[in-house]
Amino acid sequence: MYYSGGNVGIGTSTPGQKLTIEGTNSILELRGGSYLMLRPAANDWDMRLEAIAGNKLGIYSGGDLVNPIATFVNGGNVGIGTASPTTALQVNGTITANAIAGTQLPTRQIFTSGSGTYATPAGVRQIRIRMVGGGGGGGGSSGGGAVAGSNGAATIFNSVYANPGSGGGAGSGGNGNAASGGSGGSGGGGSASSRFPGSGGSAGAGYYGATFSGAGGGTIFGGGAPGLSGASSVSGISAGANTGGGGSGAAANYVGGGGAGGEGVEIIINNPVTSYSYTVGSGGAGGSSSYSGGNGASGVIIVDEYY
Repeated sequence: MYYSGGNVGIGTSTPGQKLTIEGTNSILELRGGSYLMLRPAANDWDMRLEAIAGNKLGIYSGGDLVNPIATFVNGGNVGIGTASPTTALQVNGTITANAIAGTQLPTRQIFTSGSGTYATPAGVRQIRIRMVGGGGGGGGSSGGGAVAGSNGAATIFNSVYANPGSGGGAGSGGNGNAASGGSGGSGGGGSASSRFPGSGGSAGAGYYGATFSGAGGGTIFGGGAPGLSGASSVSGISAGANTGGGGSGAAANYVGGGGAGGEGVEIIINNPVTSYSYTVGSGGAGGSSSYSGGNGASGVIIVDEYY
């Protein structure tokens, strides 16, 4: 040990700092619960570094030796705001970052028709599925023999059903009163975190010389087709593509009811398997009459993939 000009040297006769240790594999060892304390000035705030039980290194602040602000565990885990991190980095609080290297944004696949097999991309840890059943067709309009709209078909992902909307009633004969539009889908098979019933189609308004045909019901993906004036004497409007919305009833002296919107379903699958079967429900056809109802929209399946 050497003393030179107010500096202390261990293993060196020319210490350049208050304490300089020099030598192969030099180690400064503190035992018995001791810690290294750093302060910007006397009696100012401090940062303390201490080896703690459980093969951990803790960093403490402000004289608090109970709750470390950061913990390093022998083996590689680091905790911020927690003394027992179970992953490589565990933060108990909000993280703010300009960028995180290696992070992959979610990807998306959309299915608009038919049946098939969804393949889970490599590295995906969670998938969120949003889907809607097919919408019902609007009812036709005629002085006699008008036809109601047909029901849509269910949309299915991994045995979870999004139920279809029902077809709208026909407007025909007699005093021209139109049947009510079908009700929206509800319930159904499988287990889902959230379900959103489609809206029911509205009835045709009034009788001979009526004002509006029934409007198609809407869904979580969009509104159904609007009703038309009876004076226009035209076929109904089809719902927007892949919304699951219902078609409107035909407009004439005997107005048809609007079809219902399909049910919307959202599910989340953690640790997804390799593949899942799916079917996109078709929309119901509008009732064919002197003036036909509008077609319901087919459903859709949207899969968001998180890595």
